[in-house]
Amino acid sequence: MKRYLVLLIFVHVLDRTCAQDISFAGEELPLTNQLALHYFLDISNDKLFSEPQLKVIRTRARLYFPIIESILDKYQIPEDFKYLTVAESALLNVQSGKKARGIWQIMPGTAKELGLAVTNVVDEREQVIKSTVAACKLLNKLYGRFKNWTLAAAAYNAGMGKISKAVNQQGVNNFYQLRVNKETNDYIYRIIVYKLFLQGRITNNSVVDNVFDDVFSDWSVFAGNSGVRDFK
Repeated sequence: MKRYLVLLIFVHVLDRTCAQDISFAGEELPLTNQLALHYFLDISNDKLFSEPQLKVIRTRARLYFPIIESILDKYQIPEDFKYLTVAESALLNVQSGKKARGIWQIMPGTAKELGLAVTNVVDEREQVIKSTVAACKLLNKLYGRFKNWTLAAAAYNAGMGKISKAVNQQGVNNFYQLRVNKETNDYIYRIIVYKLFLQGRITNNSVVDNVFDDVFSDWSVFAGNSGVRDFK
């Protein structure tokens, strides 16, 4: 009952305040869909979004985002894709257990296909400009396949083959209607939540608390409209 109540309240707040849309690359997140809202609330309360962690990311973003934005614009890719780097690496030149490296977390084989040098002497995945250009080339290739930027982002995480298979088998071309593995599903929602935090549209790591604070002043109207009579 409590979870259902939170979902009802959140949808009500979105409708009542006419808040700015919550979207990625121009595609609105369908928060009136209970499953999408469930994923959004779960991800937004993840410990990744603690204020100390976000403070460090904001500092890095001030350095890297202007560079990334200019390259995204050159390749005609939505600016929201800069938040992929935060979800991928927190804007750090780190290497994953699978040997993906750099702020875009590009795999060695993919890097070479995209024209990046990966040797014992130099690894261009660590260079912000060159790795961003390479990522843009890959993203444009993925968009060319799916004609949808959210699916392109999902394929950046899972691979073109896996997303193509899911799209073909399920007969849908909308990420929010597509059944994918948990890692890729969380990935897209994490990008969106990072966007909201870094834009200052969420000011702490508890979206639910924000929702309750906003709605209690209008509880009687909400309860009447929603048919809620008992919330013990």
